[in-house]
Amino acid sequence: MQAAWERWEGPTRGLRPSRHRLSVHRRVCPGRSARPAEIRRRAAEPVDLPDGRTVRAERFEVTAGGLRVASYWTHRGAVVRSAWCGALCFASASDGEALDGIDERVGAFLCEGFPHD
Repeated sequence: MQAAWERWEGPTRGLRPSRHRLSVHRRVCPGRSARPAEIRRRAAEPVDLPDGRTVRAERFEVTAGGLRVASYWTHRGAVVRSAWCGALCFASASDGEALDGIDERVGAFLCEGFPHD
């Protein structure tokens, strides 16, 4: 299978199989080394949580190649909110709380992932 991917010249050129049979990854800059990444601590700021509380949380910014790629907010040593790839995420106390209102099949996938051989 690897040889077929290496020879492929179609629109997905550059995709490579991952260690999982059902997924692939793309090399963003083939032949170039990885850009330097940094994590920087920022000042505490108010963060509104889904349960209606507001906490003061320290913000940590992750940058790669000079671009901010993610932010995490911590309160009392635990991550309470994160932002990456346009998604704003919050910590929850349990799987049930996190999956409340989500389609049952989607919830099962989130908990169990793809079926294994």
